[in-house]
Amino acid sequence: MYHPLTDTQGARGDFNSALQSAQLALYNRFKLSEEERSIKADSYHSLGDTQHAQSDFSSARQFKQRALYIGRKLFEK
Repeated sequence: MYHPLTDTQGARGDFNSALQSAQLALYNRFKLSEEERSIKADSYHSLGDTQHAQSDFSSARQFKQRALYIGRKLFEK
């Protein structure tokens, strides 16, 4: 529910708001069951995109790596 808002805020250049929305989305998605892990990976990916747009490449890399880790775990099952 916050993901579309994050995209819109990022497109407007309001990266601080986009980051807050992405963090709220991630927080809400952590409450999801194990079967919905791919949604969590999407949240990490979105946070990485936002951090990249702000030129915070170190944070962007960390979020993208978490998304990749979750994605790999999903395929191992």
